[in-house]
Parts: sequence; structure tokens; C-alpha cells
Amino acid sequence: MKNMIAFFDSDCLHCNRFINFVMRIDQNGRVKFSKINGELYQRVISNSAKKVDSIIYLKNDKEYLYSDAIVRILSDANPFFRLLLIQNLLPKYFREKIYTFFASKRKKVEYCPLPKKEFRDRFM
Repeated sequence: MKNMIAFFDSDCLHCNRFINFVMRIDQNGRVKFSKINGELYQRVISNSAKKVDSIIYLKNDKEYLYSDAIVRILSDANPFFRLLLIQNLLPKYFREKIYTFFASKRKKVEYCPLPKKEFRDRFM
């Protein structure tokens, strides 16, 4: 089994919305989720990746950060989004600008809803 785990900031509304979106489009439940700074995160994420303020996607022991993580998560969750990866529709420079913009605003909202009951078993 391939490990495909998205590590996210559970205190971030943008992150929670993204994770909820991924759960809706990932009909097969391939992508799993875990909180940044949780026990699994401490055990499997490299020290260099722990130093960055980013969503982290671990796939087959390789870490993806920032917009690369977003693109990989989407492409693994649903074949439609593989076009993003294959075609590289958005150059990395623009993806990083968009990611940085949203990341800069992520701590400004206090409310973070819990995932729906049918998705809770996908959290590690």
C-alpha cells in the first residue's frame, strides 16, 4: 500500500476547507490526513520539512511542500486533477504566489469545523 498522507494545520480554516474538499473528491479514500505536530508527523516527517510553514504531503516516503503538495494531493485524490500535474497548467512561480497569499491569511480566521462523521476514519 502506498502511503499518501497530507499533514495540515488543523487550526487553519483554509487548510480545513482544502482537506474537506479533498475528502469529497477522493471517492476511494486514498489520501489520508494527519495534523501537523501530531505523533505521526513527529515520527515520519524529516527535520528539514518540519522547519517550513506549509502543508506537507508524504507519498512513498517523499515529502512535497507548498503548492507542490497541493497539486500532488489533488492529482492523487481524483484523476481529473492529474491534468494539473501532467500539463503543469499553472507554472510553479504562479502556484507559489497563490499559495503564499492564502498562507499569509490562514491564521486570521478562528473557526475550524470538525470533519463530517463519514470522513473521520480517514484521520490518523
